[in-house]
Amino acid sequence: MQSVGEVMAIGRTFCESLQKALRSLEQGRAGLNADPSEAALDEVPLEELVERIAVATPERIFELEATLRRGVSVDEVVTRTGIDPWFVRQLARIVASAAASPPPRRSGRPISAGPSGWGSPMRSWPICGGTTAADMRAARLSAGVRATFKTVDTCAAEFEAFTPYHYATYEEEDEVRPSERARVIILGSGPNRNRAGH
Repeated sequence: MQSVGEVMAIGRTFCESLQKALRSLEQGRAGLNADPSEAALDEVPLEELVERIAVATPERIFELEATLRRGVSVDEVVTRTGIDPWFVRQLARIVASAAASPPPRRSGRPISAGPSGWGSPMRSWPICGGTTAADMRAARLSAGVRATFKTVDTCAAEFEAFTPYHYATYEEEDEVRPSERARVIILGSGPNRNRAGH
């Protein structure tokens, strides 16, 4: 049996969750519009790219983004792929946010993204060319962009949750309540793996 490749990603929007999920695949990707490997898709003839998106492959999400970025309409992508229009529109939002200056709040940027790339496509950000995560964090903090933590209501508001969990995002307000109790933190561990014999 091979890896199922599942990841869990929680965000305030679908775009944010998708970007986090792509980063969690442990393929060296920083999300859509976020790494130099996507530049190779700019060299693929558009007709070939439009043919590629009709077939589900592990690279399809990146091919979809490149197709939309190169001007193919949401309707055409939906027709070629059979993917629900809502999901294609969400990908188009990520494409549009890459060109926005400054970007819309909660635009679905990868958590590694920082203000140094605002106004330019994410795939060309310096972090792809050797800038360290510490440099990106320093740039975010100097621009006043700080992570906040939101709470997932594990009891769907039916009664008080005694085992809530939290996720990081970029918003105005923290939802984590102070506590004197001991806490546990579980860091993302990459994709769910199901290997033969394990």
